[in-house]
Amino acid sequence: MTTYTPTVDDYRYLLENHPERFASSHDASTVLRQIGGRDAPNDDYRLGVIEQNYLAGGNEALAYSPIPIPDLDGDGVFDPAFAVACPVCEAGQPCCFKGGTITDSDNGTRKLHWPPQNNQTRMLVIAAEMEGNHLVGKVDVAWEGQNCQVNRSGVPNIQTANLADGTRSISAKSKEVSIGDAQGFNTVLALRNYVPEEVLYALFAFDAIMALGRARRGMPEGRFEPFQCVTDGPMATSLSVMAVPMARLSGKVELATRISFTTGGVSAAAEAKGNLSGQYGNITFEAKGKAGGTTSTGSALQSDDDKNAPGLIGTMASIIERLDHYVAVGNTQDRRRYDLGQFASGLTLTKALVFDTTGFLLMSKGNSPDLSLRIGTMTSTLSLGVSGRIDFIDALAMMFTGPGAQAIRRARSLMARGEHVNGRLDAYLELAATGTLTHSVDSGATITIPAVGDMAAAFAGITQTFGGALRLRAIVAIGIHLEAKVWVFHAKAGAAASAHTSWTWEMRMHEGRRQKKYKFEGVVITLRAYVDAGISTESGGFGEDVVRFAGEVELEENAADLYDQVASEIHDSDQDSRMMQRLRAMAPYDTGTESWPIFRPEETQWEDY
Repeated sequence: MTTYTPTVDDYRYLLENHPERFASSHDASTVLRQIGGRDAPNDDYRLGVIEQNYLAGGNEALAYSPIPIPDLDGDGVFDPAFAVACPVCEAGQPCCFKGGTITDSDNGTRKLHWPPQNNQTRMLVIAAEMEGNHLVGKVDVAWEGQNCQVNRSGVPNIQTANLADGTRSISAKSKEVSIGDAQGFNTVLALRNYVPEEVLYALFAFDAIMALGRARRGMPEGRFEPFQCVTDGPMATSLSVMAVPMARLSGKVELATRISFTTGGVSAAAEAKGNLSGQYGNITFEAKGKAGGTTSTGSALQSDDDKNAPGLIGTMASIIERLDHYVAVGNTQDRRRYDLGQFASGLTLTKALVFDTTGFLLMSKGNSPDLSLRIGTMTSTLSLGVSGRIDFIDALAMMFTGPGAQAIRRARSLMARGEHVNGRLDAYLELAATGTLTHSVDSGATITIPAVGDMAAAFAGITQTFGGALRLRAIVAIGIHLEAKVWVFHAKAGAAASAHTSWTWEMRMHEGRRQKKYKFEGVVITLRAYVDAGISTESGGFGEDVVRFAGEVELEENAADLYDQVASEIHDSDQDSRMMQRLRAMAPYDTGTESWPIFRPEETQWEDY
């Protein structure tokens, strides 16, 4: 068998037309420039470097030149010299590749063709098997024709991209291949301390399908393109296949979860009951069970991807991550790993979720490249409660630069080391929450998920309601007394002028799309009074500011009936939140001139849910 030796022009052609095939197209381009112009002699060493770069991109060694034989007179048909060499080929026709198909391995009626029929060039298949860490769907690729009549090894073939096993070309006339993506359960795994894993799979399945329009932009497509010496346009068409995870759901689940955040760690307990069952990808599940776990403060979730997941999972992850973040950054020096006793910061997040669906099933559509989605009914309700406080004395000590700032930082450092200080440092947010997110679908319809066109538009005809807001409100309390020094601070939200602030997760339907938005007002402080004299805590208004000081926070343990406990705490949190809202309306406005931001405001734009 003759071994082909690639030339500099071969790699230059690949770099110009298929740069993605190199491990580093930048490095390959640099080496090519070192070799010289197009007519420069080959440099064996540098060609070897480029070859290793090409192989590192997941390719096999070149068995023939990738450069198509040129059409010398530009008329789109065979040139006389080539016709002499290949007398069996017909002018104006593909030379060796006569036709082919890509067929869904699970349904032989679903096909793409070369040349394309009815302008169909993309097909959706259902992914329900695992190969390595890829969730895949499978297709059979077949073509008709003859081997190259001028003995080009491996020609014709089908050039491929984004296949699960990294295959770059298919020479066999029939082969089954897999298309898919790495299984995307990072957020599910990150939240399994806080929500039973099987419930997460159910929520993930529903929201992943409902968010197909957004997800499609990041999903890989397997691509297939014939390669031969001379071809016509239709026979050279690139066809593509996208694998969509299998999804089916039916039943009802009720979830109760309590998460305690302290400067010493995060502790969670959750329980789910009901009869919800289904499948997502290759995983079948029954959405019930218990969850629980402990982690360090500031590490409740490990990455930004965890809080950016679609739907309910992303919302729950965002709330957990934000609360964990502010507990962590507000008080940094008292943290003792996994010791969940009494701490300066401590709050409990309670969540109740009811999710009920019937007739939710993704199916392939016979004699079509599209998929079908049957949607019966679905209702989900997520309610939220919060109690406790977030201490931010360290953040204040770091950001405050006014009179006596050094004394505050020195005292905080001594207290963190366990040394006695004659005085007290208090700066915290007292929290409560209110609000509900609701989503309901009453369809009973079967809709088409198109292989070509806007997937999101397919959901426009579904009757659904979606909206609500989850709002965490907080009153800011600050008072510092060190020996004969007294500081009287006033706090305000970044976007308001009272001693209150809030976090809000808001949802809406807009032009047929589910959307979300997050906002935190921030916290700013101003100094109302600073006295360096023999002043008592009962004089000069300082007593007003310390009236809410509560010492070290104590959190309630989980009750035997978690569902009743969560329901009761959500009710109490709602009542406290309403009281905070009334107090906010009556709060005096700040008149200070110099301010120090403790927590800066945060706000996102409306984006797909």
